[in-house]
Amino acid sequence: MLFIDESGSITRNKSRNCRYFVIAIVESDNPSHVKRIFKKAKVKFLKTHASKNYAILDYRKEIKGSEMPSKMKKYIFNELKKKTDVKFHYIVIDNHHLKDDFFDNVELCFNFVLCNYLKNLLQLNNQKDLSIQLDERNCSVKSLNSLDGYLKIELMLKNNIINEFNGCKYVDSTKSDLVQVADMVANTVYRSCKHDSKDGANALIMNQYFNDGNMYFPNRANNLECYTHDIYKLIDNNHKRH
Repeated sequence: MLFIDESGSITRNKSRNCRYFVIAIVESDNPSHVKRIFKKAKVKFLKTHASKNYAILDYRKEIKGSEMPSKMKKYIFNELKKKTDVKFHYIVIDNHHLKDDFFDNVELCFNFVLCNYLKNLLQLNNQKDLSIQLDERNCSVKSLNSLDGYLKIELMLKNNIINEFNGCKYVDSTKSDLVQVADMVANTVYRSCKHDSKDGANALIMNQYFNDGNMYFPNRANNLECYTHDIYKLIDNNHKRH
């Protein structure tokens, strides 16, 4: 099952701060276990650091990735990686190198790029079924039917990559812990892209924990120092081993 959130926007704005749009994807076959570990990690971190300036953060409520210090995010990602089957992925869309047609139809851009990524991810994992949950505040997907239909045609009917598609559905992030984790991923990547450096706190988190296949679109324009673990390279390495 995949849980998706986003950060930034698809825009013609040419300023440096508006260059990147991030799609974050959290993958798990046992989301209930991920949920338990995520909640325990939040509680333990905040109780351990009660004397710090984290008192305003309430583990009983949703804590946005933008509210978390990098130290807290790193602790949670480490706990999830160590104790669950979770995988963290991200897609970086470069607004400065998109075709004009994508700006005219943001939803088409989102569907096209996500689908291209999933084609690679599903084949890399040899996965034959798919289910997706997205934050209901997602600004790029105006119609779940549009995304549903696009993915079904491309992944099932046209390319025969999956056998079963359970569809896409919106969820309230305040009630979905895994979408909250996806928000943490999106925020970490977005911040790192804006202040690009392979040695930044967010970039170090990305390199250590987001290592299960990522994508830059369009790939030819990629010059980010913080970007690592490209999904195409993982696929090439996988083919060489076999």
